[in-house]
Amino acid sequence: MSQREEWFTALGGELVGSSPDEFSKLIRSELQRWAGIIKTAGITSE
Repeated sequence: MSQREEWFTALGGELVGSSPDEFSKLIRSELQRWAGIIKTAGITSE
């Protein structure tokens, strides 16, 4: 494991391999998830 991988893992990250399409789906899913959480919590930008 490289130093970069060790650093990322030590911060709680999880290294996974995927295709660009899979990564795009993940990002879209996370955006939807967090948008709902932010809306429910009533968080707004200043």
